[in-house]
Amino acid sequence: MRDAFAKQVQPLQLCTPRFSFFELIDSIWSGSNNQPMHRFCTLMRKMNARSFVQEDLELNNELLDEKYMASVHCGSEVELSAIRLTFFASCPDSAEWVNENDLPDDHLLGYAIIVTIKVPSKDRTPTFMLEAIVRPPSVVVLPPNDIIFIQPITNYYLHNSCVSETILGTEQSHRALKLPGSFFSQQNEMTSVCAHAALRTAINSSPCLNAAKLTNRQINDSLGITSYNATGLSADQIKRVISDLGFTFHSANFCENTSIEYDHFMYPSLESGFPTILGMETWDAKSHRLSGHVVTVLGHTINSDRWEPEARRGYGNYPIKPYIPTAEWCCHYIISDDNYGMYSTLPADAIRNFIVPTKNPNQHACMAISIVPDTVTLYGYQAEQSAIIIAHKLINSVGLGVPNTWLDRLKSACCPEKLNFVCRTSLRKGKDYWAHIAEEIPTFTQKQVKYFNALPKDIWVSEVSLPNIFTGNKHKLGDIVINANASPQEHLEGKSLALAWFPGFIQLGNNINLDTWPITSHIPLFRLDDPPLLEW
Repeated sequence: MRDAFAKQVQPLQLCTPRFSFFELIDSIWSGSNNQPMHRFCTLMRKMNARSFVQEDLELNNELLDEKYMASVHCGSEVELSAIRLTFFASCPDSAEWVNENDLPDDHLLGYAIIVTIKVPSKDRTPTFMLEAIVRPPSVVVLPPNDIIFIQPITNYYLHNSCVSETILGTEQSHRALKLPGSFFSQQNEMTSVCAHAALRTAINSSPCLNAAKLTNRQINDSLGITSYNATGLSADQIKRVISDLGFTFHSANFCENTSIEYDHFMYPSLESGFPTILGMETWDAKSHRLSGHVVTVLGHTINSDRWEPEARRGYGNYPIKPYIPTAEWCCHYIISDDNYGMYSTLPADAIRNFIVPTKNPNQHACMAISIVPDTVTLYGYQAEQSAIIIAHKLINSVGLGVPNTWLDRLKSACCPEKLNFVCRTSLRKGKDYWAHIAEEIPTFTQKQVKYFNALPKDIWVSEVSLPNIFTGNKHKLGDIVINANASPQEHLEGKSLALAWFPGFIQLGNNINLDTWPITSHIPLFRLDDPPLLEW
């Protein structure tokens, strides 16, 4: 929150291991569900926080909006107060935060804005975390020379994380700091419900959406809500807010479309840097009815040693699928759950529908809403299913007339007895894909240069690989590129294919005449970010 100023300048306080975060929470929290606050403090302890600043805040426009909406909900005037906690990985001798040399932005680990609303007429005083940003889960090391080393956790891929700004101090004496991380918000059942928190987390965390900050007041105004209640928002209301913000959504109902695995559906958008709001249901034994909740999916972890993707097919388990989606190596999804906190990891199989959802009493996925730019008309899941059909046809039918070991290996993996090849789909810009390919090929034909320069603005790139090339090398053996801006009719008629290549040949659009292609082996995957320093 870049415009929330403190009432008074406050000094740094030590929070080294002898300091009790439990006592800190007890001193500032009223009411129920302090779990997100405990999660925040747990992350600070894990990242070796050594100091913090606690500030009472003046009420800015956003805080005044919260106060107004709470008053409308309660039918009487309420009192609202806010505290900001800002944590650092070091503690300079001066115990002051003003000097950037003593306390640089790189030492900032996270901040949280804690709001308490007192309702005199109802003797109710809820406290909630209106906003928080924590640095992506990292190992923070303070060597003997006091130069802090921050290393992201191995095999955590947090695709929805951007640089935000916070401040310390009063309006007369303050300092701005920048912090990378994902946004978090907690519902309070007066001005917001879990869908508000999920929407705010999604929109405010994605660097690819590049949207202005979304607040609870904006969501309620978008929906025309004047009487606030805690009944929750419907899927249609969530979609309406997304549309009003100028984005579009790709959604699926897993109770109606039982053949779709929830993670296979959301993975392409997630890998592309776009968040997904994931709906879950479970049977509530107390109320004897289904209870729903939504969380925001921000990234995933990968276990490249996972046994199941290949073994499921090798041992002949059903259902038999024509390929291995890379989602099957994702053992957890990094989520924001407003009831439990930020950067929680949801085991991929914990909410899978192993039985028909309507008969499933266990927690299960019921819907997903991925947020993407409004120019993207084609779902990533649709693009991947089309890409698999194209890949099978090309790999199995093309004979180059010259030996090509890697193409032969792909043919073997695509045969009905094996079906042991991998597909990874993500949304990319046409110009960025052209730059990616140009890094691997020194020369192109004039025809190919002209074609690559005319690629659509948005494309779904389905990268085809073999399991051990994907997990060991992070490499691929071919691409199927589909126009993400194509109309549904164009896609239905097979006109959305932009190009496809495999070792030794390339198909440009729907032209059945194949061109020779200088890539005859495997090349690196097209990745959204630079590979982490440590990756297994």
